Formats: sequence, C-alpha cells, structure tokens
Amino acid sequence: ETDSLTGLYNRRAYDEQLSGVFQRVVETRQGALTLVLCDLDYFKQINDEHGHQYGDAYLCKMAQAMLSVVRAGSDVAFRFGGDEFAILYRCAKAIAVERATHLLELMNGRISMGIAGVSPEEPCRGDLKDFIERADKALYEAKGRGRGRVVVDTCHDDGTISYCEHLLQV
Repeated sequence: ETDSLTGLYNRRAYDEQLSGVFQRVVETRQGALTLVLCDLDYFKQINDEHGHQYGDAYLCKMAQAMLSVVRAGSDVAFRFGGDEFAILYRCAKAIAVERATHLLELMNGRISMGIAGVSPEEPCRGDLKDFIERADKALYEAKGRGRGRVVVDTCHDDGTISYCEHLLQV
C-alpha cells in the first residue's frame, strides 16, 4: 500500500480508504470529507531537462510538502504514480483549501489542484464516482485556467456545480 519512492500511500490504499470514509460521511451525515487531486505542472519537461534523478527528487519534495499539510492520524496523502497525487482531508472544505493553498506555496506555484467536498452543509448528490469526478473536473479546470492554482468546486442546492480559484499571492 506504499509507494516505494515517496513513502506515501499508493493507489490501492487510496481506493480502499476513500471508499470507506466516503460511505461513512454520506451514511451518517456527520463529519466532512474533502478530496484534493494534484498534478505537478510540466513534470515531463522537468524530467527531460534535468534527468530522472532530479525528477525523483522533485517527487519526493512534493511528498514531503504534502505531509507537512496533513494531520497525522486524520488526513492521508497518496501518490497514484507518475506526477499524480491526492489528499483526503477529514475536515471542512474551507480548511482543506487553506492547506492546499499552503501546499501550492511550498511547491512554488508549480502544481495544479482540484478540490471537492462533502459534508452536512454541502451534501452533494451522487455516489463516490461522482465525488471523484467533481475533484477531477476541478483539477482540469485549474490546468485549463493556466496551471499553478487551486480550483474548488461548490455543489449548489439545485445540483449545479460552480468553481472558484485560488492563486499563489506573490
């Protein structure tokens, strides 16, 4: 369940943990869950220009930055493979957005992130697949808006989704 390079949990652990936590939050209507999907911006170019050892070190830097913005025993950081990462926050979306924005700062604005949340205050319709898709769409919205930003989806009472973005303030 652990990625050998970064020491983060791997995709298998992500699938298992996300499913269990999502079901508990939805069924009990207590607590909150926020999913942050992350991609390193232009990682292939980094590898091509500096070599794979530098790329591996950069992936480890991302892992350490992620671990610095999660609460041990509560939140969990994952590496899917390549330059794709995720964080499960067991907290309100507003708190997760603050932490993701700090992660963006730690990585010098060179990551794109998409965020979706579910809580009693924002009980989005849909299942686990829909929840993941919301975060994924927010991630691609971040990339489409120029990368190096956090895009957060908001689920409205009428079932529509809107997005807001957070940029690194320099």
